[in-house]
Amino acid sequence: MKYTRHPEIGTLVAVVLVVSIGLCSFCPAQVMVVNMTPNSQSNEVGNDAEPNLAVNPANPSRIAATAFTPCPTGGSNAPIYVSTDAGNTWNLNCIVPGNHPVFGTGDITIRFADSSNILYAGDLRGDAFLEMNILRTSDFTALTPMTVLEDRSSEDQPYTQAATVRSGPGAGNDRVYVGNNNFSSTRTATVDLSLDAATAPPPAGFGPHPIDVRATCGQDGPPTRPTIHPSGTIYAAFYHWTTCSPAITADVVVVRDDNWGSGGTPFSALLDVPGDGLAGRRVAPGVPLRWAADFGSQITLSSQISIAVDPSSNQTVWLAWADGASLTASNYTLHVRRSTDGGQTWSGDLRAVVPATNPALAVSQTGRVGFLYQRFANPGTCAGGGSCWETHLETSTDGVTWNDLVLANVSAAPHTSNHRDLGDYLHLMAIGKDFYGVFSADNAPNPANFPSQVVYLRFADFTSHQLFADAGHTVPVATSIDPFFFHVTEPPAFQYAAKLICGRTEEDEAEHGKGMFADSLYFTTLNLHNPNDAPATAKLKFAFAAPLGQPGSISPFVDITLSADQASEIDCSQIRKLTGNNAQILDGFAVVETDFHLDLVAVYSAGHHGKLETFETERVPERKQ
Repeated sequence: MKYTRHPEIGTLVAVVLVVSIGLCSFCPAQVMVVNMTPNSQSNEVGNDAEPNLAVNPANPSRIAATAFTPCPTGGSNAPIYVSTDAGNTWNLNCIVPGNHPVFGTGDITIRFADSSNILYAGDLRGDAFLEMNILRTSDFTALTPMTVLEDRSSEDQPYTQAATVRSGPGAGNDRVYVGNNNFSSTRTATVDLSLDAATAPPPAGFGPHPIDVRATCGQDGPPTRPTIHPSGTIYAAFYHWTTCSPAITADVVVVRDDNWGSGGTPFSALLDVPGDGLAGRRVAPGVPLRWAADFGSQITLSSQISIAVDPSSNQTVWLAWADGASLTASNYTLHVRRSTDGGQTWSGDLRAVVPATNPALAVSQTGRVGFLYQRFANPGTCAGGGSCWETHLETSTDGVTWNDLVLANVSAAPHTSNHRDLGDYLHLMAIGKDFYGVFSADNAPNPANFPSQVVYLRFADFTSHQLFADAGHTVPVATSIDPFFFHVTEPPAFQYAAKLICGRTEEDEAEHGKGMFADSLYFTTLNLHNPNDAPATAKLKFAFAAPLGQPGSISPFVDITLSADQASEIDCSQIRKLTGNNAQILDGFAVVETDFHLDLVAVYSAGHHGKLETFETERVPERKQ
């Protein structure tokens, strides 16, 4: 609806020195939250709601985002938000055809394909009513307007996903899927797709593919959400409306295609068995909905649904949706379920959150699912009290135990007369093991409202909790709704900590009990092996002990990559080279952190007067972080 061996270690392992940013054993995820309104727009008071995000998988420092934001210089093109430094700073680039002077565009979603660096978009033009464009640009930072690939009227809520074929037929092609609500028929759930979208002239193969095979009460719900697995398995989720008024009754339906949507009848691989045997599994039949149920600052518009597939298994798919018939949205409930057999059977609710809205799902390469949503609390605990919007990111590896991260807890006092403060969606995506997302919220600069901390680009005083239009803080600006970007880096899954001792004690000190060890020459050799069938990466650091019970120094991490079945050796001389520590005795731990199961064996030896006196090996146990 409207309205992103180091040469010294050996030939089998490449090690690059990196700067440690405070990673610690068993530490929580690192979180960055940024108010995206550019410094140059510090005077704006718009309702920058319903945001979306695209992180370039080929270069995650390059990120695009959207919201209901008009071009500040006017003109015929609406803006996207642009960051080229991993989301730390943002500016606006007006390249989307069809600018509206108040809200820029209607619904708009964007996505990069995996490796082409091309940004795709599906949007409702701001200068027309329910007119959908599908767009692309090879350089989202350039001033050139995006190319219109498809233009169609009587559309709602386009939702874009994109991928690059990695191998096999069509390798290198960008494949793009735009879910939408196409009012050309009464079965409105539709996916427009292109199997080669990067360079072909308009329409680049795009065309509508209805995915609802059942009779409706006149239309399906507004959202149709596709998700892509690298193997070419495509899922989509939508609300199949069976009753349109006075209250809505809907089936939550998931469809699947097993070959990129390339056949004559795409999205027909998943049948409703047991059930009516038709294409599309009815995960939750007959759920109640209420059009325009009102939280007070946000109405629902029956648009809250999300689906995500595990990149490591095309059979594991997660689904979230909202339902509830209360006019005040008091029972508006988010449900999260999972299928491990390609959508045929589903778990019961793994999470249920009420009252809440705007669910978004993503799955990392390690199989960790992220669940982003906004919960309404009345009374809440945000600064100032009253009703509050809490933005949560929950993550889980099994759907049973969830880690809850509160990104924002802000006032829910309405900023818009039509109660459209947040919009109908936000966005969450995973690149590697990291989660990236965007949400809209009240922008009062109060640190208490952002438990994970926040950075503002626009002029703000966090002591007086006041926004300003100027650097001198002389022109106050009222609060409004801004988009907020976030990046969550999960700690490595496993840790190995091996004892090390290198060097020699003095004979006189040892004889008089002053040394740390008996008089001898001590050696430690670490053997690290990758038993997996694929390359594995790890980080290595050294934590040194100090005498008299004092903490010692910790070295920066080094990155290690081992191909399948490769091994590397790290000995005392290499530890000294990597750390620059030339103390007579090195005493402490070598710490390996990784997302892969590895073998780490420590070899200890000691001698005196050139003779080996002790020799010991230890297989270092794996610890989950």
